[in-house]
Amino acid sequence: MSTKNIEIPTRDVNTQPNDVNTPQHPANGVTASTPTPQQAQGSDFATTIANATHTWLLDEPTSFPGAKDLGPNPFHMVLAGLAGCTHMTMGMYARRKGYNIGNTQVHVDVTSEGDTTTFHRDITFDPALDAQQRAKLLEIANKCPVHRALERDIHIETRETP
Repeated sequence: MSTKNIEIPTRDVNTQPNDVNTPQHPANGVTASTPTPQQAQGSDFATTIANATHTWLLDEPTSFPGAKDLGPNPFHMVLAGLAGCTHMTMGMYARRKGYNIGNTQVHVDVTSEGDTTTFHRDITFDPALDAQQRAKLLEIANKCPVHRALERDIHIETRETP
């Protein structure tokens, strides 16, 4: 999948949007909105995502009719959250212990069977890490906040707001 740089307008967190195509930057969480036609580049799926300080585009791959692959798809963002949080958590632990995780990589994929979804997290450690460091980092990986959230009983509350 290629990543394309799209210019997306940003604004102060505490102001209201000027029009429907200006993303709101919430103080907490993220907001999804319709991108401008220029940003969407003809994709039927392109969606602007904004948090308090960043804005980016999601899309679907071109294998979906009407999509342009302008950014990661929503499920890849979930996988990226787990992979990124795992890597950051291990890195934070290693720095506190005085060593570097080097070129350690975290790959996350997912499968579903019936009502069960399984996230597969594969960690490839830098060869400079010894067996004891790798074992401890595997333990620390399970303490990343995204990992913990995904293991809990999750409920999604949907409500209309004005």
